[in-house]
Amino acid sequence: GISKGAELMHQNLMANINQLQCWFSAVQIGEERFITALPLFHIFALTTSQNLCIAMGGVAMLVPDPMNPKLIREMMRMRPTICCLVPPLWDLLSRIASKAECKYIKYAVSGGVALPPALIDKCRGALGVSIIEGYGMSEMSPVSHCNLTDGAIVPGSIGLPLPGTDAKICDENGNEVSEGELWVKGPQVMKGYWQNEEETKIVLTADGWLRTGDVVRMDERGYFYLVDRIKDMIALPNGLKVFPSEVEDVIRTHPAVNDVALVGIPSKDGEFYAKAFVVLREGAELRSADIIRYCKETEQLAPHKIPRKVEFCQEIPKTILGKPMRRMLRDKEQAKE
Repeated sequence: GISKGAELMHQNLMANINQLQCWFSAVQIGEERFITALPLFHIFALTTSQNLCIAMGGVAMLVPDPMNPKLIREMMRMRPTICCLVPPLWDLLSRIASKAECKYIKYAVSGGVALPPALIDKCRGALGVSIIEGYGMSEMSPVSHCNLTDGAIVPGSIGLPLPGTDAKICDENGNEVSEGELWVKGPQVMKGYWQNEEETKIVLTADGWLRTGDVVRMDERGYFYLVDRIKDMIALPNGLKVFPSEVEDVIRTHPAVNDVALVGIPSKDGEFYAKAFVVLREGAELRSADIIRYCKETEQLAPHKIPRKVEFCQEIPKTILGKPMRRMLRDKEQAKE
């Protein structure tokens, strides 16, 4: 669809900076070195790698080509103390850097896209860092949730609401439920969409709650867990639902799988079914039936969540932050018909 401009006021951006300063309490004015490897036109980098750095009087180490291993290693020799990256960059770093090069990192933060639990363990073993996962979106300047920074990280969780932030889980009618859409209210929430009152009314309630469009659940300790985007949910003809990320996490545990994306594909009768697009590791050989059988044998997925079809491909199209472009895969599939 047409892009919408989130109208962030100066007070929204400053509120989020103040919240992050409170959350990451060990940062010191004039002492921090931020590795800035993400494009600054994106709100995640704008806030965590630029605005926070300026507010702290820190040094921003710009990385023009973050996927260049030689450049990344050179930047690590400059002893960064704050690293806010997306999962693909943490994965790259885990393969090329050492614990000695990462020993000066105070805070290792991941955002932009869900962090696979296996990558947390990989970075802890290879780099000696515990990655702190958070959650946000442009409409919230962008951070609303984050794991605690004292090492008490809950794998798979986006953490707790930041100071001054209220969060609740609601159904489509605004009633609070155990699993549903995340609603957020706080000083970092946008004024609205630029010159688009119709869309603004859809996501912002009269009393200031932002409907994020993300499905979450919360445990007994108050930690939130991201399930998936509502728009990515696959509605099956029997009324059951499939959230792609849940199935993708299971398929990724196969030792021969490098990457995967699950997409809802419309059949000729207009109903949807789940199809997995899989990228194998170099030298690996599998059949579609092997993936389907693996999903069954893990016993982690209900029968209706197991993909009906599997297609092997060279790569999964992704955004600059590493989010799979499911619509592109869906469009290519429909173009075959």
